[in-house]
Amino acid sequence: MTEQIRVGLIGTSGWSERMYLSSLASDPRARVEALCGRRPERTREVAERFGIARTFADFREMIAQGGLDAVIVAAPDDEHHEMTLAAVDARLHVLCEKPLARSAAHAHEMWTRARDAGVVHMTLFTFRWLPAHRFLGELVAAGRIGEPRGFTFRFVHGLGVREDLRWRSDPARSDGVLADLGSHLFDLVHWWLGPVAQVSADLHSFGTPHSAGREVANDSAAVSLRLVSGAHGTVHLSSIAHVDEEMPGQEFTLFGSEGTLEGRLSRSRSEIRLIAADEGWQALPIPERLFGGAPLDQPLQVFTTGSAGPRAWIDAILGGRPVSPDFEDGWRAQRVIDAALESARARCWIAI
Repeated sequence: MTEQIRVGLIGTSGWSERMYLSSLASDPRARVEALCGRRPERTREVAERFGIARTFADFREMIAQGGLDAVIVAAPDDEHHEMTLAAVDARLHVLCEKPLARSAAHAHEMWTRARDAGVVHMTLFTFRWLPAHRFLGELVAAGRIGEPRGFTFRFVHGLGVREDLRWRSDPARSDGVLADLGSHLFDLVHWWLGPVAQVSADLHSFGTPHSAGREVANDSAAVSLRLVSGAHGTVHLSSIAHVDEEMPGQEFTLFGSEGTLEGRLSRSRSEIRLIAADEGWQALPIPERLFGGAPLDQPLQVFTTGSAGPRAWIDAILGGRPVSPDFEDGWRAQRVIDAALESARARCWIAI
């Protein structure tokens, strides 16, 4: 393996710029060698701005021309499976956006093929590296609430009203907010509390002005989960909520035998509180060590300062070791998504 990992990026969205290109530009051990996008003018413009040597309109051509060590798949959900397997078959390391696939069967195939090929594979569950989420996980693991018994998770935003992201509401391309935001929270449930055993879901499509007259994927979801441990709880999701910098787009409450933990997280600040048995609420500051060198008021900068997201993937490739979250984690989240879709259709609990 060369000292500098040569990466091909599939996808030219604003997220590709903010996450992948910004993160890898901060890491001298990585070089984005090729960029693939469906709009040639946009692809060339992004490539010029980030100093990327080669551009492609076809991911197969990008992979076939060689010269790459790794590929990032940041395309719409329905394209993840084919693109990832093409990279794996070429023995390239792969980082794929969440949700990993459109079905648990496809996600499982992606995981097992990548594992058998011996490549480093990652599913980008962004919140695995953010300081507030890491701290909440540490508190649960340290037993601060005792045995977890119940939880309520909420994640809402307003991206569903944006015309430029309308593919997310196309049921032929996406499973709606259930997959878009839900994949994150189902991963957090597994990471913090353990595997899911049963799922019951109510999904709804309210629609937006630009969706009038066409079928749209769910933009609101209420999901109940029973865990293998016996704990149970709810997850609420919306992509058409009115939010701002101050409103907590994410709220987490975890109830346990010895206390209750609460997190209210917005773009501008995070608040975490704990109430232990026979004690009042106390605020818990997020430890500075979890920021990985990022400014305390800019936690998203962990992706350009520390071993987080794409930089953690590069670390694993150079170190010749696995990375977490990987495709198995993506498959676990996809199993919950599949069960939720089946539950909403059948109007009953679905076992995983």
